Amino acid sequence: MDTPKAPRDPTIMDLELLKEFIDFLPFYVILVDEEHRILLVNTAFEQEFNLRLEEARGKFCPQLIHGVERFPGCPLDEALKCNCPSVAELFDDRSEKWVKSAVYPTNYIYNGKRIFIHFTWDITDKKKAELDLERSRKLYMLIFENTGNATILVEGDRIVLANKKFVELSGYSKEEIEGKLEWRLFVHKDDLDKMEKFNRLRYENPKEAPREFEIKFVDRKGRIRHVLVSAGSISKKDPSTIVLSLTDLTERKILEEQKDEAYKIIDQNIEEFAILVDHIRNPLAIIQGIAEMRLEGMERDIILKQIDRIESIVRRLDEGWIQSEKIRKYLRES
Repeated sequence: MDTPKAPRDPTIMDLELLKEFIDFLPFYVILVDEEHRILLVNTAFEQEFNLRLEEARGKFCPQLIHGVERFPGCPLDEALKCNCPSVAELFDDRSEKWVKSAVYPTNYIYNGKRIFIHFTWDITDKKKAELDLERSRKLYMLIFENTGNATILVEGDRIVLANKKFVELSGYSKEEIEGKLEWRLFVHKDDLDKMEKFNRLRYENPKEAPREFEIKFVDRKGRIRHVLVSAGSISKKDPSTIVLSLTDLTERKILEEQKDEAYKIIDQNIEEFAILVDHIRNPLAIIQGIAEMRLEGMERDIILKQIDRIESIVRRLDEGWIQSEKIRKYLRES
């Protein structure tokens, strides 16, 4: 096992060589002692702070760079405690920039104090992009949770996100669903082949994959709900991640079935109504003919008068049948 080298004072040549090396780096680098006093800076530092090495040497680092006596989160403090490298991402109020700051112990001692090399580079653009991404993620989650429909995010076959509406529809908790259950669990066996086909199309021919389709949804207790599925891929390059939004059509389906049943009853009643009118009108015509041919006087007049009354009722029934036909036609077209 190699024996660690004993700390030593840097020579002028050491510092000149180090200066020559760090001057090539595009971000600023400083050499500091354990009391935060600056010993050496590179050209990037001189340009950033408009200071020459002679002006920076011996200055108190937090005061010179940040304008404070102590900079919270300074990685040099952590490196001093553990005598090991320390890296931190910090926001500098003075420059209004995000920086990544890394401090490494060296094998040098200057005036009895340990020396550390301190690298700092601007990560403001990266940090802004991360913050924008985080804001977008939070906005997406807000919309996802409050969309009004049962919605899930699927990666491959597994459900990775489920909103409150899906939890209510499925009967499972978020903890039971997310990252554990597959979408197939909720599809009725009659619709599994259809879903598998649409899933393959998203990989093989995305343009042919339908964006909306109806399936039978099965909840935790085995109850069946009719749902309209709206499917969309998160990325065209990666069809394995999709959002499925489910609209419950069960109540509408029940109403449609009840309406169809009502139409059948109406149709049947109208047909029977027409038959009834014919059954009244046909024998009535026969009775009228017999009365006119075989009866005379008051007896004939009484019967014909009653026939006229019955005929009047039948005409009203006939008109009602015609009106019912119009209503039936209107209902079917609306």
